[in-house]
Amino acid sequence: MPPPQLLAADAEPEGLTGPRTLTSAIYARLRADILTGKCRPSEKLLIAPIGKQLDPNRTLCIVPDGILQDLPFASLVSPESKRYLIEDFSLVINPSASVFARTIDLSRSKQRGESEAFLAIGNPSFNQLAFPNLFPLPKSQQEIDRIRSFYPQRLILTGRQAIESTLAKQIGNYEIVHLATHALSDQHSSMLSTIFLASECDFDAEGQNPDRVAFDGALRAHEIYRLKPERTRLVILSSCRSGLGDRSRNEVMGGLAQAFLTAGVPTVIASLWDVDDESAARLMEKFHATHRSKGLAFGEALRQTQISFLQTAPARLRHPYFWATFIVTGDSLAGKPEPALPTPVALRADKR
Repeated sequence: MPPPQLLAADAEPEGLTGPRTLTSAIYARLRADILTGKCRPSEKLLIAPIGKQLDPNRTLCIVPDGILQDLPFASLVSPESKRYLIEDFSLVINPSASVFARTIDLSRSKQRGESEAFLAIGNPSFNQLAFPNLFPLPKSQQEIDRIRSFYPQRLILTGRQAIESTLAKQIGNYEIVHLATHALSDQHSSMLSTIFLASECDFDAEGQNPDRVAFDGALRAHEIYRLKPERTRLVILSSCRSGLGDRSRNEVMGGLAQAFLTAGVPTVIASLWDVDDESAARLMEKFHATHRSKGLAFGEALRQTQISFLQTAPARLRHPYFWATFIVTGDSLAGKPEPALPTPVALRADKR
């Protein structure tokens, strides 16, 4: 097995506006021809200088820095081939090479069960008094309903059953955990980033131990660190901006994704911007079907799902806005026995 390569691509100041322009263009859902034109400068700046050194048969591990932190690398377009980067490489995004190495070791320490025990949460009954701005998520219930049949050993929590205490007590018994609910990335403290769950009638704020998880319907990042995901190999955060880091603090990924990695989950799938309910449900159904039917690693299963969207989804859903939001972080090769090591690439945007 060849050792992984570590390559660096530094962006000069005049190229720093490209990534932001691309991200804004995708979020604004500009026409494909306009969007392609905005993709090319970033690809030329970041990928082209090292393209000949990259092996398309190996996973590409990217360690972004600076303004590259929220760049959807999967949507970069090659000026020569006119292909998206995701069509040529299976991608994984990590905050550092050490995190990448640690999560590989962590995933190898966890055994893969034949049935892959599955825990899913969708459309919780939110506490409208405590969180008046949270609206119901019926599409997330449909998302879970589409997925559940792929996993014979499963625990499905929706509505009033989707409570924090059950998640905290059960997470360690399941290999794949899928959370389809509202999430909030706190811009002041990543430790306060929150996954919202159902209200618990017997919650007593005054009686809560500050060193434990408070079952108040809001699972915060600092509480995730206290969870014990002994068997968990993958957490999917199917919610808005669950993987987005804070550029002002130079965070490559959001507090929620980082918390699960630190707590002992080797692989996390999260999003970079607000997800579209319809496309997220379609994409997640396809992801689980691809992983289970083909036995693909999590990163490759997501790649094949995104390529499938490009080729077979309804025309309006082929725009990168609908499929490029989801990224894999940690060990993208988990889910498949004895994978080959990915090729790490450190991408930095340094002001000089």
